Amino acid sequence: MGFFDELGSTISRASSKAAKKTKEAAERARLNGELQMEIENQKKLYEELGRLYMETHPEGVDLDYVELANKIHASSFHQNELREQIQDLRGVVVCPNCGAESKEGTAFCSHCGSPLPVKPAPAPEPEAPVEEAAPAEPEAAAEEKPEETDAE
Repeated sequence: MGFFDELGSTISRASSKAAKKTKEAAERARLNGELQMEIENQKKLYEELGRLYMETHPEGVDLDYVELANKIHASSFHQNELREQIQDLRGVVVCPNCGAESKEGTAFCSHCGSPLPVKPAPAPEPEAPVEEAAPAEPEAAAEEKPEETDAE
């Protein structure tokens, strides 16, 4: 009987140890998750702080922030360019009043009824004249020939 009692005791200790390790691992995971949430929350607060500062100082930014503000403005401009390119590819225009998308060529927004901006047709790319490039080479060759005769 001593063997079975000892075996039972060993199994009991092992299962208690395993349960404790599982509980510790679960607690670590919970704390790590909470830490990540706090980090993300802090990033959002920093974003909001920066956004609020940019919105309340449209006339100018303190010198300490000029470079960062310029990068933010450039990034915003680039984002708008990318959005326009995506809209062009999708064949839609965005209503300046409500932000709804409508099919390109539509005169009025189907959501709010506001007039939609008309995108100008892209200007045709000018073709490079081939004839002008050809005479330039013989002139250069003609200029080189007198130099050769002067050298003789």
